[in-house]
Amino acid sequence: MAANNARIILVTNLWTSFLLTKDYSNLDNQLKTEQTRLLFSEDLLEELSRLPRPKLKIYISKNDVEDILATIEQFAEFIHVKAKVSIAEIPNTIFY
Repeated sequence: MAANNARIILVTNLWTSFLLTKDYSNLDNQLKTEQTRLLFSEDLLEELSRLPRPKLKIYISKNDVEDILATIEQFAEFIHVKAKVSIAEIPNTIFY
């Protein structure tokens, strides 16, 4: 990987957006041309693997999540997070 390539972290909300729109084309292009490298942590992977959440099951299938996880494993650089991060659910979240 060249030194000037971008290294990005995509939070779960962005992955959810990709899954809802079914449009990964821009991300795919970035990853396949090696212009961008995904950074991923075990915590983020665990959070993403809990998709689809109940309110999203009508829009996102378990197969969709498995496909995105396979892409992540193929292209991601896993990093160790030194800081302790707690993931909090937002109560009464409304999805449109």
